[in-house]
Amino acid sequence: MRVGDGEGPPEGVRLGEPVPWTRAAPCHGEGLQCWGFSRATDTLWALFTGARVRAWDTSTGALRWDGTVAPDALKRSEARHLCPLDEDRTLLAVTLRSLVTWDLATGQTTATLTLEGMVRDALLAPGGGVGLVSLTRLSGPPGSVRLACVGLAPPALRWTEDDLEALALSPDGALAVCAPDRRGPAAPRGPAVLLRTSTRERLPWPEGWPTEPVHAAFLDDSEGLALLTGSALTCVERPTGRVRWSVPVAPSGRVYAAPTTLLRAEDARLVSHDLADGAVRGAVSARGALPSPDGATLVRVPWEGNLLLVRRADRRAVGDTTPRHHAVVALGADPAGRRAWSLDRVGTALLWEVSTGRSTLRVYHQPGTLAALSPDGALLALATREGGVEAWPTDGAAVSWREGASRGAYDFDPFDDLGWSPDGALLVATRKGRRWCWSADGTLRWETRAQQLSHGSRVRFTPDGRTLLVLGGPRHASLQRVDPSNGAVTGTALGPGRPVIAVVTPDGEQVLDRADDGALERCALGSGEVLLRYQLPPELPGDKVVRGVALHPEGALVAAAVGRSVVLWTLAEGTLRGTLDVSTPVDEASAVCFLPEGGGLLVGTTGGAVARVPWGAPR
Repeated sequence: MRVGDGEGPPEGVRLGEPVPWTRAAPCHGEGLQCWGFSRATDTLWALFTGARVRAWDTSTGALRWDGTVAPDALKRSEARHLCPLDEDRTLLAVTLRSLVTWDLATGQTTATLTLEGMVRDALLAPGGGVGLVSLTRLSGPPGSVRLACVGLAPPALRWTEDDLEALALSPDGALAVCAPDRRGPAAPRGPAVLLRTSTRERLPWPEGWPTEPVHAAFLDDSEGLALLTGSALTCVERPTGRVRWSVPVAPSGRVYAAPTTLLRAEDARLVSHDLADGAVRGAVSARGALPSPDGATLVRVPWEGNLLLVRRADRRAVGDTTPRHHAVVALGADPAGRRAWSLDRVGTALLWEVSTGRSTLRVYHQPGTLAALSPDGALLALATREGGVEAWPTDGAAVSWREGASRGAYDFDPFDDLGWSPDGALLVATRKGRRWCWSADGTLRWETRAQQLSHGSRVRFTPDGRTLLVLGGPRHASLQRVDPSNGAVTGTALGPGRPVIAVVTPDGEQVLDRADDGALERCALGSGEVLLRYQLPPELPGDKVVRGVALHPEGALVAAAVGRSVVLWTLAEGTLRGTLDVSTPVDEASAVCFLPEGGGLLVGTTGGAVARVPWGAPR
């Protein structure tokens, strides 16, 4: 039975057979404890609860190692830092109160070192076999710090120093930059300390160097040092003491050394500085990301605790290194039904081949990202939280264009909505009453500001593309009709606080949206009058709240993701045409999309799956 015929299966039957593909990969409750890089083998190691260890190639994302170490050596969620030793033959974990090593060939514990204090932070240098561990002292002033220097293989305590905490450790483990403990009530307030780790000798702090760095990073040769304060990033030399350069920066958290650049964390970005002169060379959206030793790859830890490897150059994910089990919040397909896209709640956008389910593009931003696929399927538009828009070609080429949409007072505010015109010629974004319109090539066509700022505004084009609908204001009460050629408002109406413009009907005068009680209703634009209510079957399992709505390309059917099912009605009469159970093996339905020409449905779930469901025989 063809979807394009405008017909559905008999009323009251379920649709579809077992899905031909699904992109769900549950992690079976294994939360991430800690991870670490191996410089020698370009490998990312991760330790999960249950003492399970996995390792991936940082350049390709290929899984290199998967196994279990001695589970009795670790309590649940106790490990804090991970470090591969002896060219990845031994693995070391810094736990809450100890250092533990395992032989990866046998999975057995080889050594344990108990620490006198609770671990707050650790810096590990596998090349020199030395680590610095910052401890909260069990005795002394409340909150005071003790710095411990340890040998890593096997773990052995070398020395301890009170009232110091480490900021940087050289790659060979020979030198450290330490700061006086500024957290304890009796802590000293002296300058930063340059320390030789083998003898605990304090080396002279050259005149002209910043004395109180917020963070520091050694360059690979250990002779260069980057010092980050609250107002400047400074690159200095050892042992001459010469300052190479110093550039003003915004208050930041950390600085990382890569072979050719310095990477500095700033708000939700990772900013690149040229090692030669400190000039800014670029920035990527990377809140909470940690760069690999070569600086080419970022490691991101999403909310559920999995690892995500992302190339810093273009923000594409490196392979499928981690299970993807984040809730799908948006879903769509091109008009031909060849490619589909999905967006999950942590900001990962994926492009799929509908026939095989293989992902061909994976771009990571962060929670709050918006996505929209152009009608011809050529560009996937992504709007970032930093106030920029990117257009990614779906053929796998590099990003076509990037534009910063916001300047001044509204920088770093997330967008409210993003949408393409039906012909794919225009892309419109909104935020707090401001609107931007670009051509498909990235040219800014117009920018306007509404008279009244409105949060959470939504934009939709009418099916003929001649009118842009912008709905916003308090509880989305104000509706504006906008000329898409110049952004001028051509009409205004006020409604009773809804709808929010989920799906516009073919006549451009009505919308389908979720009602206040979670059900589905069809409303008149402008007045907000409820014209038809689509009744949910009482026997539906799960939560009876509509999470996603889709309209058939020819406008005859409407589908809604409700609880653990997808429900279909006729658009005009609201007659129930069938239900689809998507409860196994993937949680509840969260997004739905029609495929053209009899292709069936795409269903996204809270478990992170995107499933293709054909129109099958009645069951």
